[in-house]
Amino acid sequence: MEKLFNKLQQRKIKPMEYAKKFPMKIDMRPQKDVIREALSAHRNYFDLKAYEKNKQDIDIASNAIGNFVIARLSNLKAGHEALKNIEGGKETFKWLLQRAIDESRRTYPWLDGEYYHY
Repeated sequence: MEKLFNKLQQRKIKPMEYAKKFPMKIDMRPQKDVIREALSAHRNYFDLKAYEKNKQDIDIASNAIGNFVIARLSNLKAGHEALKNIEGGKETFKWLLQRAIDESRRTYPWLDGEYYHY
């Protein structure tokens, strides 16, 4: 990953090529742990009152879990850091984000369309 970053910094490769070759990784954890950690992080981010109000809403829970996987269990942040000061990096990041979403669904197939029980 560092060699790829250096090539990008030295302009030997374009941002889109960097995004295509970036080794996207998602950490594997048991489903129960991912759900528990994601909802705990969601509760900490919002106040407890808002969490209690929204915890039975499946869409909010699904969104919180998906966002947690991408933000905390992927290496997307490293890709973002590399692209943020590069010309064309903002547009390329959208493509890299979609790769992270696709990889998270491949790693955790239950993220796509299943109802969560907690």
